[in-house]
Amino acid sequence: MPSQARAKDGGALVDYPVNRLGNISNLKINEPMEVAYPDGDAPGVLLKLGKRVEGGVGPDGDIVGFSTVCPHKGFPLNYNGEDRSFNCPGHYSRFDSEAGGQQIHG
Repeated sequence: MPSQARAKDGGALVDYPVNRLGNISNLKINEPMEVAYPDGDAPGVLLKLGKRVEGGVGPDGDIVGFSTVCPHKGFPLNYNGEDRSFNCPGHYSRFDSEAGGQQIHG
């Protein structure tokens, strides 16, 4: 049975499938685990940050998930473990994994 979510602005109700993406015991701090959600055409990662963050899940509140597709032009995002950002090779945009994917630059 799919779960449902409504956009923060009160927009359309969207059905999301319930999929097991991985086992949290397999996650290592600051090492992204590749996943695809909600289907095989939607690449992303699960990431254990090692510290509680807003929106984090799991027993420590430190697991987050992100699409690895740049929202601007669809370039594949690369994870930089040094500053914990996702970086776009197309236009050099950067996104903060500890702040819900908020744009840092670009």
